[in-house]
Amino acid sequence: MGSKRKNFTVDDGDVVVDRISELPEDVLQHILSFLPTKQVFQSTLLSTRWKHVWTTFPILKFHETSMLWSSEKKNNPEVKIKRRNFYKFLNKCLRLRSRQSQRPHIKNFTLEVSVQNHKSKSRVDRWIRFAVKSNVEELILFFGGSRIRYPLPHSVLVAKSLTVLTLHYLKLDSIRSDINLPSLKRLSLLGVYADNQIIQNLIVGCPMIEDMGISCCRGIKCLKIFGLPKVMKILVQNNHLDMLELEASNLRDLCIIEGRLSELNLLPLKNLKMLFLNTPNLTEKWFNDNLSGFPLLENLELAINWKE
Repeated sequence: MGSKRKNFTVDDGDVVVDRISELPEDVLQHILSFLPTKQVFQSTLLSTRWKHVWTTFPILKFHETSMLWSSEKKNNPEVKIKRRNFYKFLNKCLRLRSRQSQRPHIKNFTLEVSVQNHKSKSRVDRWIRFAVKSNVEELILFFGGSRIRYPLPHSVLVAKSLTVLTLHYLKLDSIRSDINLPSLKRLSLLGVYADNQIIQNLIVGCPMIEDMGISCCRGIKCLKIFGLPKVMKILVQNNHLDMLELEASNLRDLCIIEGRLSELNLLPLKNLKMLFLNTPNLTEKWFNDNLSGFPLLENLELAINWKE
């Protein structure tokens, strides 16, 4: 796309040339990656060159200010205006990109909003659908302060382009078992509501996972982690689990913090180097019986009340 060079004359008659705009597009996008999305969008006012850079910019991060989540402020006229302006801004950003003959791919799409009603849910559905259709690689969704628990669209769970998936304060309730995330390397679940079956389907559908964290989730009582030959780091904490079973031959780091856990089955973890256990119901006998299964262990931290 062509662009005009802007010259700026100073008092002494010298001409200052806008050389930043003439940098290669990948360099300009690297510069913009250090700025908030709103400032990146404002760069489109500089020239047609910057507008083009924006429409192909691969990092989109939208954060609804935390003051909008406060229940006592939800009916405040000023808050309503700010929320409306935020929605307009986000819609305009995506609309500009959708006008391209070939939709630009998205490396990172971060969405931090509260879902208050069905209308806002439909709006979020549309934004996430846009990201998935843009072959998003890293998808980060945060729904703190929502009045309803947002149900994740099934399209996210079959997005073959995803390498990072971070889900905070939403619901996994898909009854379909065809979860397929063949490129996913990092998975983080925080405050997610799910049941045993969908979590099992999710784990099976991520065969290339390397880093997984499941924290403060509800509805899961039995967690079985297996069939992940590349996983090297696992965090499981505060999920109110009754049973955890784990098999991961290449696992390096394992952290388990589960106060209610009554059954823990760790199949031999021959490459484990770091183990942190905070599980009060474990017995000394369990520990002695399993220690030999960690031949390369270098760092062991225990927060356990020994029970016989």
